[in-house]
Amino acid sequence: LDENVLRDLEIFETTRRRQNEGSLFSVINHCMTPMGTRLLRACLCQPLRTVDKIVERHTYVKNFVDQGEVELSQLRAHLKGCHDLERLAVKMSKQFIDPLELDKVRRTLVKIRDLRDEAIKSNIKPLLSLLEAPYIAIAPLLTKLEDSLKTEIGTLGAGDQVFTEGVDPSL
Repeated sequence: LDENVLRDLEIFETTRRRQNEGSLFSVINHCMTPMGTRLLRACLCQPLRTVDKIVERHTYVKNFVDQGEVELSQLRAHLKGCHDLERLAVKMSKQFIDPLELDKVRRTLVKIRDLRDEAIKSNIKPLLSLLEAPYIAIAPLLTKLEDSLKTEIGTLGAGDQVFTEGVDPSL
């Protein structure tokens, strides 16, 4: 959607006061993670146009709603405290990430694993279908981080504050 449409429909800010509060986005944004918030923003800017895609999204939403309020609360609790993997991944790819940020990556990947395990245990098929391929992709990285990083990480400095014994000392 172009800027005029977003403004006139008060998607991200009100027309009169130019405030976020009162906009569609502020009313429906209950995302637990920065990544979810960005995805919601993108979905509002680029709404689906084909019936098949709209029906597919509605089916996902219906399947989640059908899980019930208690189950959804438990799933949302798993998302709480997830760090911004998209931004951390950029830092990792540029090899410009500090130990505390690596720990954030590890903790968030653990949360994704736990969420996947919950989806398996509770047989939440829409969630499992969304998480299975990404989990397969992240599993080796999670294993590497769990094996290499100490449970409690120190800041930059001596490697023995960050890495477990046996990791390359040059790190």
